[in-house]
Amino acid sequence: MIRRYDDMSDLWRKSVRRMWRGTIENGGINIVGSADTIAYDNLLVADSMDFDIDLGRDLWLNRQRWTRLVRQYLDLSDTRAFIDRSSDIGLGEGAKGVVTQMPCASVTREAKKHRWGNCMLGFTYRGNRRYAGESGGPTISMHSRVSYIAYIGGLDLALATVLAREIGKRIEVPHEQFQFRWYIDSLQFHGFKSLPFLYKEEFIHEKYGPLRRVRRRYREYCAEDFLPSVTLDQLTLAPLYIR
Repeated sequence: MIRRYDDMSDLWRKSVRRMWRGTIENGGINIVGSADTIAYDNLLVADSMDFDIDLGRDLWLNRQRWTRLVRQYLDLSDTRAFIDRSSDIGLGEGAKGVVTQMPCASVTREAKKHRWGNCMLGFTYRGNRRYAGESGGPTISMHSRVSYIAYIGGLDLALATVLAREIGKRIEVPHEQFQFRWYIDSLQFHGFKSLPFLYKEEFIHEKYGPLRRVRRRYREYCAEDFLPSVTLDQLTLAPLYIR
């Protein structure tokens, strides 16, 4: 299933709505589970890597969750080498059409939680800066086994954007002029984990049962007593360098 969007913000929000309203009958999903729905074989395409996300307000997550994600899935030496190789390609080195890649670090530290393997599998880069914003220009692709689109999927997209930003600094192309591809085997929508995003985007307007954390967070949201704002420009790869 190939779907194209103007930018990553558009990709994220429209994909959430598609999964939220999807049924097997309308082709939006393939599987209905006990707490989630699943769409298989997805290729999500964005013509720009412009991305608007606030971890605190959109997902009720703090900066420590970002630090955990970066340290789980990126290896410092692999990341440095990937940025170097991508920058070389972006500046015109290598054969025409060359693609470089970086596998994500194995999440063996949480083997029970990741029984079936990594959620994120790796990244690729291709494209010359001469063609920024058009076919043949800088392009980041993210390959995933699975992602909860309205929850950690937002962090996954943020990580891809931060990588693009780091490469963009080297080749003097803003990440907004990068293109993006997300190859994801199993796109999932989890009813409970999606609640922060659904409240933020006003897809739903009422509380969800007697669940304590949701009730507390929802009241804080209504009172505009948010978690600290953590926007994309505050997200970096610093957790790889500082332990």
